[in-house]
Amino acid sequence: MKTMSLTMPAIRIKLTGICNRTCSFCHEEGDMKRIQNIIPADDFFTCIGQIMKKTGIQRIMLTGGEPTIHPKLVNIICGLKEFSNEISITTNGIKKISLEEWQRFKEVGLTKVIISIHDTLASDLQSLESVKKTLSWAENALANQYQNIKNVISADIYSRINIVAYSGFEKTYNSVKKLLDLQKNDSPEIRLLNNLVQPFESQWIIKKIITKLGAYEIGKYQKAGSSNVINQYITPKGKVLSVKLAFPYYLEGICKNCLIQDKCYEGFYGIRVERLMNNYYVRLCIYKQTSDVLILWQDFIQSPISTEIKKGSVII
Repeated sequence: MKTMSLTMPAIRIKLTGICNRTCSFCHEEGDMKRIQNIIPADDFFTCIGQIMKKTGIQRIMLTGGEPTIHPKLVNIICGLKEFSNEISITTNGIKKISLEEWQRFKEVGLTKVIISIHDTLASDLQSLESVKKTLSWAENALANQYQNIKNVISADIYSRINIVAYSGFEKTYNSVKKLLDLQKNDSPEIRLLNNLVQPFESQWIIKKIITKLGAYEIGKYQKAGSSNVINQYITPKGKVLSVKLAFPYYLEGICKNCLIQDKCYEGFYGIRVERLMNNYYVRLCIYKQTSDVLILWQDFIQSPISTEIKKGSVII
């Protein structure tokens, strides 16, 4: 029987509330329209350093909005390197970034790139936009995603491609096959995620894909601070992929007696830092805007919930 390892938790930093896509399914992790761009100055770096010290968190994930459109991305990564040796960025990949730019990101401290790809057909990508886009826009977006994947590989940055099993077996399987063809050694890792709204249907799709690929399990671990379990597989051709089975995880100090828990597909998913009204806040829930889950960072590190999160980083 394979042993279950536990990953280290991460702090997610929303660099901007602006995105270059208008995905119809996006929950915007709160109210993105209010979020201001992170400013790489002393008050921001003090905020992150103090939060990480109090919670024991060691990893940093850069998110958005779309983080690659932040004009000071290099400065932010460079400053955060003081606090962590593991800095990743999650992007939709449709802004074309040159090999030289990716190399620069790595040079200043970026260690991992996660690219979220929903479809590998332009017409399907186009249909996901809530604001009407042309087919040529979708074709260009797909081309940029593929070029970014190649540039990240060439820059020797470890990468992962996330793809949600939401569009039926055939489409999802064909997308996975295309993406596996880009893999060199074990990067990018291809990760299949179940659809939280229809978890059992998407898990059936994932299981069928793994079977058709002839892949077999080589490892399993649990995401700290969540109930997510990651199964790692390898195909007969040596291609690496993983499956994340996501289920809501509820942290007592935040989720107990929550009035919208029956409508919540995410549960507690770690802490996020965002800039609002020229101050830095810790967000503990992506649905609510109330003061118990959207807290000034100085108040957060003095609160009991920061201690609960620290305990949760060791024991699920």
